[in-house]
Amino acid sequence: MYKYYRIIILFFVISSLILTSFIIIENRENFKTQNESSFPVYKINDTTNGVLWETMEWEINNPDFTGNPFDLMAVVTFLHKASGEILRTEMFYDENNIWKFRFTPTRTGVWEYATTSEDLELNGLKGVINVTENPDSTAYGFLTHIGSKYALQIGENKYKGFLLNIYMNKTKSEYSFREGTEADFIKFAQEAKNNGCNSIYSQVVGNSWFKFPVLSYTEHNSVNPDPVTFRKLEQMLKVAREEKVHLHIWAWGDESRKQTPIGVGEGINGKEDRRIMRYIAARLGPLPGWSLGYGFDLHEWVANKGPDKVRTWAAYLDSHFGWPHLLSARGQELLLPNTINSYDGFGRDQVTLFTTPYGPKNFAEVLEDITADSIRPHLYEERHTFNRQDDPSYGTNGEWNLDMDKTRRLIWWEAMSGGMGGWFGFYETWSPAYGGYPYPNPEQLRTHRTFWIEKSRFLIDFLPDTNFSSGYGLKTKDRLHFIVYQENADSVIINLQDIPGALKAVAVDTKKEYQEIEIGSINPGIFNWQAPYKSDWAIAIGNYDNIYYTKQTGIYDSTDLELKSFEANYKNKLVTLSWVTAKELNVSGFEILKKAGNQNFWSSAGLVKSNGNSLLNSEYIFIDEITGNDSSITYGLNVIFKTGETKIADSISVNTGKNNYSAEIPPDYVLLQNYPNPFNAGTVITFGLPHKSKVTLTIYNNLGEKIQVLVNGVLPAGFHSYHFPASELSSGVYYYLMEAEYFVAGNKMVVLK
Repeated sequence: MYKYYRIIILFFVISSLILTSFIIIENRENFKTQNESSFPVYKINDTTNGVLWETMEWEINNPDFTGNPFDLMAVVTFLHKASGEILRTEMFYDENNIWKFRFTPTRTGVWEYATTSEDLELNGLKGVINVTENPDSTAYGFLTHIGSKYALQIGENKYKGFLLNIYMNKTKSEYSFREGTEADFIKFAQEAKNNGCNSIYSQVVGNSWFKFPVLSYTEHNSVNPDPVTFRKLEQMLKVAREEKVHLHIWAWGDESRKQTPIGVGEGINGKEDRRIMRYIAARLGPLPGWSLGYGFDLHEWVANKGPDKVRTWAAYLDSHFGWPHLLSARGQELLLPNTINSYDGFGRDQVTLFTTPYGPKNFAEVLEDITADSIRPHLYEERHTFNRQDDPSYGTNGEWNLDMDKTRRLIWWEAMSGGMGGWFGFYETWSPAYGGYPYPNPEQLRTHRTFWIEKSRFLIDFLPDTNFSSGYGLKTKDRLHFIVYQENADSVIINLQDIPGALKAVAVDTKKEYQEIEIGSINPGIFNWQAPYKSDWAIAIGNYDNIYYTKQTGIYDSTDLELKSFEANYKNKLVTLSWVTAKELNVSGFEILKKAGNQNFWSSAGLVKSNGNSLLNSEYIFIDEITGNDSSITYGLNVIFKTGETKIADSISVNTGKNNYSAEIPPDYVLLQNYPNPFNAGTVITFGLPHKSKVTLTIYNNLGEKIQVLVNGVLPAGFHSYHFPASELSSGVYYYLMEAEYFVAGNKMVVLK
């Protein structure tokens, strides 16, 4: 009987695909010749005006280029004159002999840009941008993270907390980037908000990266990016920005349906795949408002090849982004900057990050997951869809059953744990995982969104605490803000004995449309709130108006540092120092001290700037090149406070009498920080090549003017070091840029006379 049931489902699926394929083909025809931009297009070599967080675009007609236009490298460097901040991006080919580049300002003031390329038409282009404040007070920038908290940029060095709740509705095919129109995407975004979420789902891109609108690599023979796919994603992203929601994209699907890069050219992370990644970084990278997941069922086709495959993907993409974007890979521990700890939900032991089967089963499990890593944000990227009943052929027994009550409580657990991300919504009606549509009580999910997002109550410095109330709690270190959530209660007990004074409080019934019950002011002591009836209650204590976080000053005014770890690793004549702070208050930065052999005095190896005030974990790395023959070196971590005080927080000795990087070949291109830095007479720049490559290494001043080409030629695989003399240079900030095949990277260095 079950066999016939599957056949019937398959018939309807195929019929649906045949019907929608005509719509998709028409959709492609409408988009394939449209390369007009959704962004303001400006003239090259001109002074233009921009607005904070609003994307700008330039285009160049280059009809004489011969070769694969998607492999032509052209780098654009943007320099903020006042701060010295540098952003870099690459140009992208948009058909009809047109190359474009984009820029989204992250600071107000004057920016200058300059281009570098081996192609004469794309090289040496310059311009100036005057950036002013955004007149829209609700405008925001890129989604990033501070420790384990998602954070939205809301101004220059200003952030506010964000809860990433992704909404999926596969009962409506027009909500896919492939089939939807702008009107469809507007409905999708509004429906997401109406169901308590703040992010919409693109659906799997798959091999549409290469050929719109296909999913499988058996359906095409293209090896280049398809601009049509990117125009559709840009249209979806444009609507998401206008509707003040986020866009989460899934890059690939599963191998059983050939929705992966395995069958294209060199396969995963091969030449063709990297071409796609560079195009994503160049075209979508400058645009705020999106994150990217690697896909689903990764345990079946990429995780079984080892974690390096997915980590290489994340590292390569991140190295080409000029702006921050969060990357995830379900079930995989990426352990890289700008990545998400993403959990598989079936209890599979083939992956690293997973919940209990059909989980998480309770709040304690959510709290255990998110507190396991305080450096990166977290996401349950398994789809916790409504009443999901799993196909027994998947070996799941149909135990996944998130009814309305369980859905509501799960989304509250995720927030109260400290900001776990979630995924909600609906499967296709023909899917064995379909459990019904719509939610019977969407007002319960809207209340969650209003409480946290519209009222701006999720603070970056919130820490979970289950000890100060009879429910689940969040509180800030300054004891000025508290959130309490308790289920099935008619009273809530809260211990506020250590608050500095009276705090305002309101209560909300999470089972109803949002409505505040005024509690009034709560004085220091044990407070027992008597609810009007039994329900699931949320209580907000404190004033949440105009609260934001800054990395420089945070919201604290004392000085303190709590060092969690200080470690050293030696390999290839390089010492990598890494340390994590659990708390930083008014720390200016860190000076790396070193003494070799039997020396009894310290010398300075370099400076590292503090990430800013935080009660969350902050992670740092410093790389020191060993140029002498000392068999042992001791490093000290000297903390510099803004008051001028200093203290050596920890020290560590490293055995350097082993290894020689001249015999080592790196797995990929790498550009190291120059040493020493800052410097006076000269400095050493080191880079590594995975194979014989043509390399250029160019020095620029802070105006983007070329000072010297230090390297220009073909070099063998391995590490290479070059001395850069600075005797004739004046004090200031300089930059060095390395270009080798598909690799482009640069670093800042400082001359002090």
